[in-house]
Amino acid sequence: MTLAGLITIRNGLDLDYCFRECAQSLLGICDELVVNDVSSTDGTWEEVQFWADHDSRITLCRTDWTDPRATADWWPEVLNRTRQHAKSSHVLHLDADELIHENDYYEIRRVAEEGKSVFLHRYNFWRDAKSLIPEGVCCGTKVLRMAPKDMPLPSDYPYGPAEETMKIAVESGIKCYHYGFLRKRDAFFRKAREVQRIWANDFDPRLAAAEKSGVQNWMTHDGVVPWKDDLAPFTGTHPKSIHQWLTDRGYTV
Repeated sequence: MTLAGLITIRNGLDLDYCFRECAQSLLGICDELVVNDVSSTDGTWEEVQFWADHDSRITLCRTDWTDPRATADWWPEVLNRTRQHAKSSHVLHLDADELIHENDYYEIRRVAEEGKSVFLHRYNFWRDAKSLIPEGVCCGTKVLRMAPKDMPLPSDYPYGPAEETMKIAVESGIKCYHYGFLRKRDAFFRKAREVQRIWANDFDPRLAAAEKSGVQNWMTHDGVVPWKDDLAPFTGTHPKSIHQWLTDRGYTV
């Protein structure tokens, strides 16, 4: 059995993705890493080329940017192009603002050896590195990220070609750490506009108001979310590779 880590990224520098840290967490356990760059224009492509030049485990591919609008299928289709470049028998896909923890490496390898399709439990951080979005709102905590290489993967929402993968997937004790809401303020709004244009060709008016307000910690701004005072405490530890990224953005690890 061999295991491939998968990352798909566009403009990771400009949108302040923790894609370097994501790659580092995957390379700690995976036999190979496939990075799909979606026509980045900010230097991300040049950086991942440098990675590949210095680590033979890294394979690069590139997808054309088509400026998609109001589509739910474009993103999982791109994710599955990444999967097709893997040489390994099993794959572990992470979004470029997600990490796995070194404490889960043994379990990841065991699951891959058994050839299972598995759900990971995702921690969605909000406001700081010690607070989590409550269950049932905003972002799901049960995400399908591992499967045999020949089985399509979904994103965070239903995707027709991945229905069979979802049916056979089982729970696991493996965690996924999602830091997308903790990126730099300006980058967050740039990223939110990009994603919401793809999904709905629109932009959430609550986020537009928070962006215009100038409030630095916009995640505590009135009117953004009704659950901002109901955050769940995070009492675990963070993956080692994310510590500096969090510290650089003013968070206490």
